[in-house]
Amino acid sequence: MASISRLSLSTTAGWCGSRAAKECWLRPRPRLHCCPRSQKPFPSKSPQFEHASHEPPFVVYRLIRGTPLVDEDADGLRAFLESLHSLDVSTLPIQPVDWVESYRTQCIAFEELVFPLLDDELRSGARALFDEIDTLTGFEPALVHSDLGPEHILVRDDRLAGVIDWGDVRIGDPALDYAWLLHGPFSD
Repeated sequence: MASISRLSLSTTAGWCGSRAAKECWLRPRPRLHCCPRSQKPFPSKSPQFEHASHEPPFVVYRLIRGTPLVDEDADGLRAFLESLHSLDVSTLPIQPVDWVESYRTQCIAFEELVFPLLDDELRSGARALFDEIDTLTGFEPALVHSDLGPEHILVRDDRLAGVIDWGDVRIGDPALDYAWLLHGPFSD
């Protein structure tokens, strides 16, 4: 049995898949055989679950050693995203999504929860973005990490070592993963 210092814990409370996909994701197994196959190999370690729990929802996997990304290994990160986004999501047991309607629902929730915390300028900028919802079409839905802050991208010896915190994974627009990078390590 591994010691707790050599294990990582990841909650999946924010997971946005269907109930069937979530149950498939949370089944304890050494590898995620229920995940779709990638056309390209992952260039980094991916978590192999030691334990998965339904209530409360969480998984435990061996620690992936590394430090948060600053600006190292853009090629390794690009290869990771190409591999992740090439997974065949058509094999997952989920219903097709009306993306525009889904985005509208998210904007309504954002307006209710976040707008009260914003100043007028930020609120105005957000409204301008929300007015563009009808243009958010024409992408090929893919598996997206959805939370690629630098603290979730680990490097070791200037190379991509692993990607952690898969609690927000979903099917969606792959541009979301690239947008995270524009506000973090690769802003230029």
